[in-house]
Amino acid sequence: MVTSCTKNEDIIEPSPTNFTDPSEYLPLKTGNYWIFQTYSNNGSQSGTLRPTEYMDSTYVGSDTIINGLKHTKIYSMRYELLNGQKSNIRTYLLTSLRTKDSRMIHGEGGTYFSTDTILKAHYATEAVNNKTVYTITGKAKYIPNANLPIGVKDALKWEVVHFTDKSISISGNDEYKENSSIYFVKGIGFAKIVINGDLYPSNNKRSEKHLIRYSVN
Repeated sequence: MVTSCTKNEDIIEPSPTNFTDPSEYLPLKTGNYWIFQTYSNNGSQSGTLRPTEYMDSTYVGSDTIINGLKHTKIYSMRYELLNGQKSNIRTYLLTSLRTKDSRMIHGEGGTYFSTDTILKAHYATEAVNNKTVYTITGKAKYIPNANLPIGVKDALKWEVVHFTDKSISISGNDEYKENSSIYFVKGIGFAKIVINGDLYPSNNKRSEKHLIRYSVN
């Protein structure tokens, strides 16, 4: 078996020249932060989302240079809130970002999100024996009057589909398809994160991160 992994430059279809700067939807000034409450259905059929004990904080750190280009470090901190106190705190580098036309680009060169609804980003594939078995595709949509945890806002929804062929799925029988979405609000940044899917499709797993507090300059 020959396995190769390619991280392709985005496939960009013809697009308008008057795009919105992505930094308007994700302000990258050092010190900006977003705090989320995590909800999950724990894989139940009912789909009822219940709050978990997990909280997530995403914040903007310092700049760094990757391949000669300036990027901004984005960190994530996850912790449990027990009796009003933080515990089991885990902090890690989420990604490093820079802007390029309508896109926010991460350190490996792929699209983190875009404000251009025409662009279709294929930014990671994996091939086994010259057969593509794993792909990630992203697409932007504008959602007017989106019902978000911080109220009704016009939002940019970045939809991502992770697809794995059944030939390398864990179950060995099913294709694995995970859909995730990030909702951005202009001047605020992250507003809501939704993940549908699991390594086993029958799990019906769904989780959401709801913005409950933020500070943006």
